[in-house]
Amino acid sequence: MYLIGNKVDLVNNGESERKVSVDEAKFFANENRLKYMETSAYADIQVNESFFNLLEEVHFQKQKTLIKSSDSINNPIVIPRKYDKKQNKSDESCC
Repeated sequence: MYLIGNKVDLVNNGESERKVSVDEAKFFANENRLKYMETSAYADIQVNESFFNLLEEVHFQKQKTLIKSSDSINNPIVIPRKYDKKQNKSDESCC
């Protein structure tokens, strides 16, 4: 699973304004067998990527547990690897 640091857009020139340093977050993630990403909903930085990565991970874990089931093999869920922001940016707004 993932540890996701949000509001990365608020960091100005380094670690001084962070509540948790990148090293501390990565250490915590590593100690707890998590993957680490930073996002910003406001600036649209890695938001979609984080959701797709999480979805892929959940799907992968589910496939591992259901590998003996013929339904999971015969009817796989396809997750797109790339997300085209331009194509899906029409009237979307996060807030």
